[in-house]
Amino acid sequence: RVKEGANIDYEKMQKFTIKVTVKDVDGLEFSDDIVIKVIDVNEPPKITPQEFTFPEDSKPGTKKGPIEAKDPDTKNPKFNDLKFYPVDENEKFEIKENGDIVLKGELDYETEKSYVVKVYVTDGEFTDTTDITINVGNVVEKSEVKITRVEAGDSVYLNPTKDKPIYTNKEVILVEWKQDGKTKSSVETLT
Repeated sequence: RVKEGANIDYEKMQKFTIKVTVKDVDGLEFSDDIVIKVIDVNEPPKITPQEFTFPEDSKPGTKKGPIEAKDPDTKNPKFNDLKFYPVDENEKFEIKENGDIVLKGELDYETEKSYVVKVYVTDGEFTDTTDITINVGNVVEKSEVKITRVEAGDSVYLNPTKDKPIYTNKEVILVEWKQDGKTKSSVETLT
């Protein structure tokens, strides 16, 4: 019988050897070693919250990870073959069995700065669950600007370019432009 409070861990020691001595009533004694083998049992894996960052200009198919989990069963490969799964499917990210996180769609920092995906790990018998936070890294986007119209007094210039500059002696001009597909305008004072 194992002594109460004894901590027997297969991963630390697979067998114990104890010397046993027996003595009969006549004083004869015999000593021998007894080997007690420890039987490995499966222990549950542990997973803790983790964070990963995808820059917002990442392309679908970009991978991060892997997600990490710990399993105390280091000596027996059949007990520590960990696999990862999402608790619920996610439209932006795929969780691969090996713990890789794969981007499935476009990201936009200005729309959504982070996502939380609930993931569980299993060794085939036991599971553990945690939240994986996936941050979206901001990337400064270059605005596309094109001047579409300039009014200087009675003169109107459409789609001027640096090859076709505008000459005017008017102090106030109206400028119209497209920025990222949106039309904008302003009145400018030339000095």
